Amino acid sequence: MKGFIVERVAPQAAQLDHNPEVLGSVWEEFVRRGLHLQLDFFTALPLLAEHSGAFAFLALQQRVAGCPDPPAGVAFGHLRNPQGPAPLWSDGRVSGTVPWLTGAGLFARVLLGFRLPDGSEVRAWVPAHDRPEFRHSAPLPLLAIRGANTVSVALCELAVDESLFVSVQPRGTQAQNDASGVLYQTPLMLGNLRASLRLIEQSQRGDLAKAQDLVAQLDAALQAENARENGPVLRARAGDLSVRLARLACMACGGGSLLTGHPAERLYREALVFSLMAQTDAVVDNAFEELS
Repeated sequence: MKGFIVERVAPQAAQLDHNPEVLGSVWEEFVRRGLHLQLDFFTALPLLAEHSGAFAFLALQQRVAGCPDPPAGVAFGHLRNPQGPAPLWSDGRVSGTVPWLTGAGLFARVLLGFRLPDGSEVRAWVPAHDRPEFRHSAPLPLLAIRGANTVSVALCELAVDESLFVSVQPRGTQAQNDASGVLYQTPLMLGNLRASLRLIEQSQRGDLAKAQDLVAQLDAALQAENARENGPVLRARAGDLSVRLARLACMACGGGSLLTGHPAERLYREALVFSLMAQTDAVVDNAFEELS
């Protein structure tokens, strides 16, 4: 795993951020070698994020899908708000809008979320390719990880037989899952933090020891037995620290970090994106507590 990341992922990090063809090629090789079966949350994902946020985000989608082989993505984030809109299933067909699907053209299938007429939340496996009943938008102009091909999807009478349902749960279950799994994005932040530390060290500017100590404290807290209990606090702290250290990495690298594609510039954008993923009210509230 580490050899592949250092040799194939890291040298192309800037291209992987915005070029889906390059990202797709490296992802195919990753899968061909069976490395997608080794996506441990707090080992492999931070290492990937340290070298390429786009590649790590694609890997996170695969990990969250819970489908080790063949690789697949997810499209159920729209269920996060129990009161918000979501595609509706009726008489074997689904219609509506999926505002966020990552890995378009890279994943052959996706775990799609929608609702039944009674409000129940359903997940089902469906082919992910563009077609009249599953129409991709143009790639969304994201701040970072653009190469991961995130699109919205218009569903028009998409046939989904009940036999394809993976789960049927009460309305609000996704919100509960977000609250209990609030730390799922922190491995990406850990990798981002380590990359920022490396750039700061290379610049030989600033108090590296203090920055290293803060990251070590966060890492230890995430590994502690009560990490899940303190999830919203740790998630907010990770987001705050990742943005702060990425900014310091930009400052340490000077004006060159203003250039698109510069390692520090990319890290700053990725830190912001990672801090915004799958937020809960508790994470946002605790993020504001970090101001005190």
